Amino acid sequence: MTLFEKNAIISGIGISRIGRRTGIPGLELTVDAAREAISDAGLSPSDIDGVATLGDVPLAQLTPQLGIDAADRGS
Repeated sequence: MTLFEKNAIISGIGISRIGRRTGIPGLELTVDAAREAISDAGLSPSDIDGVATLGDVPLAQLTPQLGIDAADRGS
């Protein structure tokens, strides 16, 4: 287990719209779910200090859309 994994906390959840062939880009769905999770946790984007992504959502596009300047950028 890495130091990043040991220090990670999941304190909120968010779910994007779900469906096949929605025509909605993956980045938009990810941003929607992330904003919901941040709000659910009672946080603001400036509170986030690490971000990890999986799949086809580029981290370099995700963090600016969320207003996050994460020091730790996993992938």
